[in-house]
Amino acid sequence: MAGATACSIRGPTSRSVASPAIRVVLQAGAVIGSDGFGWAFLDGRLVKIPQIGIVTLGDDVEIGPTPCIDRAQTGVTSIGEGTKIDNLMSDRAQLRDREA
Repeated sequence: MAGATACSIRGPTSRSVASPAIRVVLQAGAVIGSDGFGWAFLDGRLVKIPQIGIVTLGDDVEIGPTPCIDRAQTGVTSIGEGTKIDNLMSDRAQLRDREA
């Protein structure tokens, strides 16, 4: 990495991050901030709900190759400090800051 505040992007990625942090690594193929899977019934049919939320990444986060982290419907998808995510993570996992 270039320095203590570097964000390392390794290979082709797709990202839309509202809050860049320090010492973040995004491996090739990581998708950050994509449209979520939001649907609601309206008049008996499914209607797409716009996903207008954001994604924030804490310091020292590493996202491995090919996971997809969707943005929130209206709030924040927050990946806590020190979190490491690989391609086999469920998008329904609760990712929180680690305890000190």
